[in-house]
Amino acid sequence: MISLLSHFGSRYSYATVASRIAGRLARDERLGPIMNLDDEALPEHRGVFRACRPAGVDSPLLALTAPGPLFETIFSGYKNVGLFVSPNTSQLSREHVEVLDRCRVAFAPSGYCAEVVQRFSRTPVVVCPIGVPDAYAERHREGSRLDRPFTYLHLTTDFFLPGRKGTQEVVAAWAAVRSLVPGARLVVHAPARVSTEIYYDLAEQERKDGDYGRFEVLSPPLRGMSEADLADLICSADVVVLPSRCEGFGMIILAALVLGVPLVTTDVTGQRDFLRDFEERPNAYGQPFITAPTLGEGPLCGEDGLAPLIDVEGLAESMLLAHRQHDRLRAAVVGVPQAHRQKWTWSSVLDGWAKQLEKWEIAK
Repeated sequence: MISLLSHFGSRYSYATVASRIAGRLARDERLGPIMNLDDEALPEHRGVFRACRPAGVDSPLLALTAPGPLFETIFSGYKNVGLFVSPNTSQLSREHVEVLDRCRVAFAPSGYCAEVVQRFSRTPVVVCPIGVPDAYAERHREGSRLDRPFTYLHLTTDFFLPGRKGTQEVVAAWAAVRSLVPGARLVVHAPARVSTEIYYDLAEQERKDGDYGRFEVLSPPLRGMSEADLADLICSADVVVLPSRCEGFGMIILAALVLGVPLVTTDVTGQRDFLRDFEERPNAYGQPFITAPTLGEGPLCGEDGLAPLIDVEGLAESMLLAHRQHDRLRAAVVGVPQAHRQKWTWSSVLDGWAKQLEKWEIAK
């Protein structure tokens, strides 16, 4: 039996990964107690709580959360703690390292994350990728609606600007792109905390140009959006623009590829694992994404460590190229074999998680 500790009251990465792992453990009748760090669980996460079984502190405990004071309580009880580690940058805080050093094993979603852990800690690391909903692999042939103007879509989960998702760089690049692609639109999906600033920046561009109605800023509900809503939003775009400065994995970037929507992104940090994998399966139309150039590294606002800087002029060129080559990009992303898209869905990646968790449980 394996116990779980995480957040189950949101749709962000820790909760998403934790609920999927819990579901797989429940299916295999190996799910021990679940400790929820939120006041309550979202409806889609509650089912796994009914599948919990009693287990003592001698059983492994998998923690999917950022390190905090709570870990002192855990380590005083559980003898075998594993930690899900998904750093965005190559820097780990002292607190994070201290927690890692007391864990029996670390689970990282990408080779990049594993390298970061190995740089700071001697704790063994296992790479277990994460995925996207299985339904995403079935939607690749829908395409965007013909009655809409050409639409660029940018999604961010940053709660402050400048963030690590490249939002301000997208807004800056759009100032050059909008005059060269008449009629095109930019849609930005951002948390309410930053949406007002983004709106006024884009509105000021329109005031200067005298060309109005070319953008839209959307905000998700307080705790995020459903998987179906996210898929609908991505599939409504002609090009998804996600030039992240750094990612532990990059779930939204992967979602665009699996859904079959042309993509402009950056070839850095955690997303390299699946970008390389899609790139290594070219078809007659080439790779299904365009990578925007980055410069040297610079500090992040509100986070430790350095991250690549986005070349705004290069990003604008990449967005223009995605418009000019849209038919080729669309054919390339749709041409990715169904079996390969399925490889990056939850049902597939959880097979790997199940094997590694079983090895950990047996080795106790």
